[in-house]
Amino acid sequence: MFAMRTKLKTGQRRDAFYSGVFVSCDKMAIAVATIFQGILLVWSGFDATLPMQRPETVKLWILMLVITQPLGFLLGFVGVLFYPLTASAAARFAPGSTHPNSGGDS
Repeated sequence: MFAMRTKLKTGQRRDAFYSGVFVSCDKMAIAVATIFQGILLVWSGFDATLPMQRPETVKLWILMLVITQPLGFLLGFVGVLFYPLTASAAARFAPGSTHPNSGGDS
């Protein structure tokens, strides 16, 4: 979406730049999530030497799962609510659009 907006404003394509930024942010998010998972395992009382984890540890895992999944959905939903994309803006960026400032390649 941002690449198409830049193309409309400047006439130049910047898809590779935005793709590189996205991939870099994605890799940083995966690294942070991995570190955070390790912290949560230690905090919950996980013990790798046990054949079966303690019931308190499993209860904490379930509680974290039940809290974080809906919270992530709500945060994403709120982000979408505030994204400034109207029907007219979407029509401008649609490939093959009849709008004079269409994002389609001509």
